[in-house]
Amino acid sequence: MGQDLLQEGIAAFQAGDRAKARELFMLVAEIDSKNERAWYYLAVLEPDTALRRQYLERVLTINPKNEKAREVLDRLKAREPAVAEPVPTAFGAAPAPRPQASSEQPRSSRIRSLHAQDDAPGAVQGTGFALPFNIPGAPLRVSPQKVARDGIGLLRTGFQTFGRAAGVTLFTGELGKATWWRFWLLSVVVAVVVALLGFATSIVIVLRFPQAVSSIFKILLTPLLTIPIILGMEYAGVYASHRWAMTKNGGGSLVRHAYGVALRWLPLVVVYAAINFVLFLLGASVTVALFILMALIAVVQLASTMDKVRMFYDPQQKWFTAGIMFAGAVITGVIIAILIGSLIFTGTIPYMIG
Repeated sequence: MGQDLLQEGIAAFQAGDRAKARELFMLVAEIDSKNERAWYYLAVLEPDTALRRQYLERVLTINPKNEKAREVLDRLKAREPAVAEPVPTAFGAAPAPRPQASSEQPRSSRIRSLHAQDDAPGAVQGTGFALPFNIPGAPLRVSPQKVARDGIGLLRTGFQTFGRAAGVTLFTGELGKATWWRFWLLSVVVAVVVALLGFATSIVIVLRFPQAVSSIFKILLTPLLTIPIILGMEYAGVYASHRWAMTKNGGGSLVRHAYGVALRWLPLVVVYAAINFVLFLLGASVTVALFILMALIAVVQLASTMDKVRMFYDPQQKWFTAGIMFAGAVITGVIIAILIGSLIFTGTIPYMIG
């Protein structure tokens, strides 16, 4: 499987499709981290000098006798901080066209240094604050305003990936930017949006049924508990489905898997929460039929995601993996709700009436 992808990448490289070639070589490197040729071609395609140097060093770690990689790496070191010259192609491939000079920033890569993402969502220059904990892919400094704006932007991108041809292209491009920072930023924003809908529901409960409310404090506190519930549900489902995929020889990285799932799963969570809220305002109850319909849509979308983030020998495994993602999330949500004990868990908007 890895060799087939490698040959596809070389063919795309020779045809001048650098974006497709880069994506294929990334996949090969994820499947087989010791694939010397994949890392070398990534160096060929990488416009960022620091990343190119990392890729060449990886080649030499795998094969210290690779003279081409050593020669280019030596030239890179000698010419720093000057702009690096192109890496000559190897392994019999024709050289790709030399890219024209551009004022645009180099395209981001999924394999990068931990704190190099000054262009990561939420990043600010010179202001803001440093995160108190380490999240791979996070910027050096963030601000609440930019985090909120960029997090909503990621959610909007998630909705846009549901389009047809343009949506598929956008989704594939986003997978190329997968980091844990993007995953958690999108997840937290969605959890907050759902919590706000739950808060609005709580306010309506207080106004409509004041005599049935035993504690306004508990009513208003309940929506806040949706944030850890949603985050716990999502990561549990992501991890369970990733482990299942790995046991079925579905190559792929956990972070790429997680971000791909988040882009398709979390917009549906928002839609389901919004429908619940509207039905509540109209005085209707959430029906089992609605839950089943949303569940089917979610599984179909997750299966489509597995086609992009995993590489199964058996194509039917994408359905099993999607089902495990959904089941793992729901079961985890129920367990958390039971542990909380005093909540009535209804979809993604729990509320409390005493």
